[in-house]
Amino acid sequence: MSLPYLCPRSVLATAPLVALAYLSSACTSHPLAAPLPKPGQNSRIEVNLNPSRKLDMIFMIDNSASMKPKQDKLAKQFPRLIDALKDPAMNPALPDMRIAIINSDVGTGRSGSCSPQYGDRGRFQMRDTTCGANPGARWLEFDANGKGNFVGELPAVFGCLAKAVGVGGCGFEQPLQALNLALNLKDEATGRTQSADFLRPDALLAIVLLTDEDDCSMPLESLLAQTNLSATESWSLRCATRAHQCQAKNLSYPTSAEFSANFDDCQARTDTCPDGESGKDATSCSPLADVKKLAESIKAAKGDAERILVASIFGWMREGQTGATYRIAKAPQPGSPTEVFDYWPVCEDPNFPSTGGYNETAWGMGAQGGLRIKAFLDEFPDRAQAFSICEPDFTRAMSSIGAAIAIQLGKPCLPRKLQDTDLTLPGLQPDCDVRLRSNGTLSEKLPYCSDLEGRKPCWKVVKDEQRCPAVTSTEGNLFPSQYVAVERQGSSPPPADQFLEMNCLTCADLLKAYQDGYQIEGCK
Repeated sequence: MSLPYLCPRSVLATAPLVALAYLSSACTSHPLAAPLPKPGQNSRIEVNLNPSRKLDMIFMIDNSASMKPKQDKLAKQFPRLIDALKDPAMNPALPDMRIAIINSDVGTGRSGSCSPQYGDRGRFQMRDTTCGANPGARWLEFDANGKGNFVGELPAVFGCLAKAVGVGGCGFEQPLQALNLALNLKDEATGRTQSADFLRPDALLAIVLLTDEDDCSMPLESLLAQTNLSATESWSLRCATRAHQCQAKNLSYPTSAEFSANFDDCQARTDTCPDGESGKDATSCSPLADVKKLAESIKAAKGDAERILVASIFGWMREGQTGATYRIAKAPQPGSPTEVFDYWPVCEDPNFPSTGGYNETAWGMGAQGGLRIKAFLDEFPDRAQAFSICEPDFTRAMSSIGAAIAIQLGKPCLPRKLQDTDLTLPGLQPDCDVRLRSNGTLSEKLPYCSDLEGRKPCWKVVKDEQRCPAVTSTEGNLFPSQYVAVERQGSSPPPADQFLEMNCLTCADLLKAYQDGYQIEGCK
C-alpha cells in the first residue's frame, strides 16, 4: 500500500495522506519543495478491494512549554479525522480502532532542567481521569461491535486527553525516541513491551507526530544534554547546530555569529557519531540518535512496514509559503532579558505575524524547522505526509489523514477529482490506466464500465456525497464526492490480497485553483 511521496513542501499539505489510495505527483527540486500541482497532473491511486477494518493509532504530542495553542488546535479539529473515518456503508460506521497517546519527554538521564531519569519514556498517557476513559484504560478503544472503553463522544474524550499531556515536558524534545520506546521498551517487571498488548498483526498502524521543534533524540545520558555546553546559545539550539547542515556544510559550534540560508538548502545530518562517542566537542559527527535506525526499529516493532502510515504536523512551510529562511540569530530567552543565539521559526501562524523581528507571541505560535522529522518521514517512502503546524487550524491535516486511513480500511473515496477529458460526451470521460493486482501480478487494463457493454471486470466512478463528503478548509482544500468501484462477474468477493492500481489524469486542488484564477477544463 502506498502513500503520496513527500514531494512538495506546499503540496504536502494539499495531497491527502492516501493510505489505500496512493497518490503521487511529479516532483522537482529539493524534496518537499515543489510548487502546487497544476491542472492535469498525473496521479497514482491504489485501492485495497478487500481490506481489514482494524486501526491502531499512536499520537505523539509534544508537551514542551510552547505547545498549548497547538494542542488546542489538535483537539478542536480532531473530529474532522473521526468524520473522515466514518463509512456510512458499514455497520458500525467507524472502524475497529485503538488510539494511544504519548508525549515527547524522554528526559536526559543527566542533571539539569529535565528529568535526571528518562521522562515518560514513551509510556501511553491517560493522565486526566475526568476525560471519560474507563478506569484502568491504557488507550482509547472502539471495537467492531461499536462499543468503546470510554463514556461520552470519542472526539471529546480524545481532545481532553490530548490537552492533558500538558506543557511541562523536557525542552529537549525527543519525539522519535519516544515513539521508539513506546513500541520497543520492555517493562522491567514483566519483560513485555506495551506494544505487545496494543499492536494487532492484522491492523493498520497509523502514527501522527505533533511538535513545534525539531527532533532532538539523543543516546541515553548523552553529554549533549549538559547545561554548560555553551553560554552563547539556547539549550535547544545545540540540537540544530549539531544535527543540521546547510549548503552541504555542517553548522559551526559553538555559535559565535548569526547565520542564515535558504531553508531549501538545509537538511538533517546523517553522519551519526559511532556508538560510545558523544561528539560533545567535535562537529565531525552528529551526537544525536540515528534517524534511520529509529525508523528501522519502529518498522521492526510492527513487523510489516507496508502496514504503517506516518504523518507529522510540525515546523514546515505553510500552504503557499515560499522563500523560508533557516536563521540563527540572537533572541531573548523566556523570563530573561538576556539575548543568546537561537534557532528562529521557519513558519508563523498568519494570525500572529512577527513583522520580521522578534515577537514573543509570534514565536510561540510559530515553529522551528523540523529537518530531522522530515528525514524520518523520508524513511517511509510513499507512506508519509507532512503538514505545517503553523496553519491557522488543522482542518486540512485531520481531514486528509482521516480520509487516507479510511480508504485503506475499505472506504474507496478518491483523493482527487478525475479530469473529464471530453466534455462533448455525456458523463465522465476519464483518462486512466486501471488494473487489478494480486500477489504482485498486474492484470490487463480494465475498461471503464461505460466503454464496453457487458465486459467485466470493469471500473467506474460513483458520485456519493453521503459516503464521500466534500471537505473544505480555511486553506482551501477540497476532496471530491467520488469513489471508485469495480463491477465483476458473479457475486464472489475479491481475494484478500487484491488491489486496484489507477494511474489517472486528475484535477489540482479545485478551490485553490479557482482562487488563483485557473480555468480547468473538465474539472468544474
